[in-house]
Amino acid sequence: MSAASVEQPMDTDGPLILTAIADEIVERHPGYRVEIIGGHLLVSPTRDARHASVLTELMCLFLAAGLHGEETEVLQSVAIKLPTGTEDYCIPDLVVVDADVHAPGETVTLPDSVGAEVALDVEQIIRAGQKKSD
Repeated sequence: MSAASVEQPMDTDGPLILTAIADEIVERHPGYRVEIIGGHLLVSPTRDARHASVLTELMCLFLAAGLHGEETEVLQSVAIKLPTGTEDYCIPDLVVVDADVHAPGETVTLPDSVGAEVALDVEQIIRAGQKKSD
């Protein structure tokens, strides 16, 4: 995966607010995913069909395992407020969360007690499944 280079002048008279910059990037570059992680902006291009297909397969497995119900929910591309900074948030492709961690129409907020994070990067899974070329 590659990140988009977004180097355009911005009109600023005061301090830069990352969420305002992220909003402007989204407005200027529709289809790109903009996240703030550890106080840094991360801009990613839209995923391809193969990526989406793997995510669909994973979601079907999670649903079949009963992970979407009264206790937990399987969500796609939802903004998650991170406890690492006031403006930090990410937008994972797929996430399983407690059903009571959010209210409808609001950003999912992880509790401050979350001390460990497990990330599942579909692109790494795809590469791991391919034969190595010598």
